[in-house]
Amino acid sequence: MEYSLIDLHEHEFSTEGLSVEFGIIDTLPSFAGVQLEDLEMQQMEEVKYYLLNLEQYLRLYESSSKDSYRADKNNNKDIRKIEFLKSMLYGNQKSY
Repeated sequence: MEYSLIDLHEHEFSTEGLSVEFGIIDTLPSFAGVQLEDLEMQQMEEVKYYLLNLEQYLRLYESSSKDSYRADKNNNKDIRKIEFLKSMLYGNQKSY
């Protein structure tokens, strides 16, 4: 598929402007408070995968933003993602 390793620590691969990162699913409950039984299974043709909803992504990025490696490496990208997710979940409310 011609992906190149970009960042081993973040498990990030890239090809033709597309970046893909992955993590170990078993760590979601302890790392981000996302329970495995709450994940929604998706299927495309013969491939099955789990897709997080907006709230689960928010929990994941909030937890990730506390990691010193990501905070140094990502130059606040996680913060922008958190703000975007909150705006998608809560609209223009300033309750967050």
